Amino acid sequence: MTKLYKPTLYRTQESGPPVLIGRQCQCGHVYFPPQDYGCEKCGATGSALQEKILQGQGKLVSWATVHMHAKPYPKAPFVVGKIALSEGPVMRALLKVPDEQGLQSGMAVKATMVPVDEAQEVLDLWFEPATE
Repeated sequence: MTKLYKPTLYRTQESGPPVLIGRQCQCGHVYFPPQDYGCEKCGATGSALQEKILQGQGKLVSWATVHMHAKPYPKAPFVVGKIALSEGPVMRALLKVPDEQGLQSGMAVKATMVPVDEAQEVLDLWFEPATE
């Protein structure tokens, strides 16, 4: 059975792309990653904060290649991108690209699942250029 690397942040679906698990406040503010300390905009807490499924689509804002990394995963070099999700939040994520070539600010990206280990028993959510 396949496990998720960070199951509190995203889910896979039977059909369709993976989705991210964010939060939405009663004031309308949407944020990611999920946290229950309070709304970043109005300060509301508790039942004012509800789970919000984010579709894992957005625009690439910026990126950088990491050449040295102390942990075994992800293995350097890898590319990290800042992504403005369609629903509003801006997040950082690993990019499934061979290198920085071809990346452009504003290009459409989408979530995809990538194996963490060679046995493909654990999957992590990365972003890749959208082909549509």
